This record gives sequence, structure tokens and C-alpha cells, in this order.
Amino acid sequence: MQGQNDNSTKEPNDDAGLSHEKSSKSIFSEDEVQNIVKGFVSAWLKGEVKISFPSKDEQLATAKETKETIDGIEAARREAHYKIEFTNRIMLASSTGGATSEKQQEAVSLLFQDILLYRSSERIEGQFSESSVNERLQSLEQRANVTNEMVKQLVDMHKQELGL
Repeated sequence: MQGQNDNSTKEPNDDAGLSHEKSSKSIFSEDEVQNIVKGFVSAWLKGEVKISFPSKDEQLATAKETKETIDGIEAARREAHYKIEFTNRIMLASSTGGATSEKQQEAVSLLFQDILLYRSSERIEGQFSESSVNERLQSLEQRANVTNEMVKQLVDMHKQELGL
């Protein structure tokens, strides 16, 4: 029935011109996407995850296969571009440049897209977990340490009472 809001609209999907129904339900919430990206970036910064960005040689080989004419300088420029673009997105997402919240969210979305692309291209080595999982583990470890310390103190007090 026209005039009623069915909470879905048609939108273009990607460069291929596909369309899909946009609805209020998503596989991941914005917070989940942000946690995945945060976990990935944290692991990457710690060296736990390695990304194989497209190299100069790969650029030249791809150009040759697609009959595109590029030289070594252009291939090297493209290689550097991938790395610079990735680090710029990290800087925007982590607000290390005074980015607006809209720009930060856009950078997080682009980083999530990069993660999907690099993972599907088998360019990511290593594993990463959601930031929230790591935070929960750290919190549990801290509470376990506090509990262990309290038990130790109780045992020491009990030993003193018994004169041991």
C-alpha cells in the first residue's frame, strides 16, 4: 500500500549496480563493527596481525594481465597508496586528527570493508578478536587476581589465629 512506511528502501549495493532491500536489521550492529575494527587495529599495531598489501610486483602483474599500461613508478605509487590510505583511515577512526564523528564512523566502515576484502583475498595473517572480548578477559583476570589476593589474606589471617 502506497504511503505507508515499510522500513525498507531500495539502494544501490556496490559498483556492480546491484540493489538490495535496506532494512533495520543488520548482521552486525554499529557497536559490533566498531569492536571488530578496534580489535583488528589493536592486533595490527601489536604485530599480532600482518597485512600483505598489494606490492609493486603484483601491481605490474595485474596491469599486464588486464593489458593496462603502467610503469614501475606508478606501481610503486599504488603500493604506497594502499598503505597510506589504510593508516589514514586508522587515524581518522581513532580521532587523531580532530575528525568529526561522522568522518570517524565513515573511517570505521571503510576499515571494516578493508578487513573483509583483505581477509577474503587471504592477505591477512594472524588472528584478532573483538576488542570487547579482550576487555572482558582482562577484567576477568583482574577480578581473579583480586579474589586470589583476598583468599591469600584470609588464609594468612587464619594461620595467625591458629598460631601457625
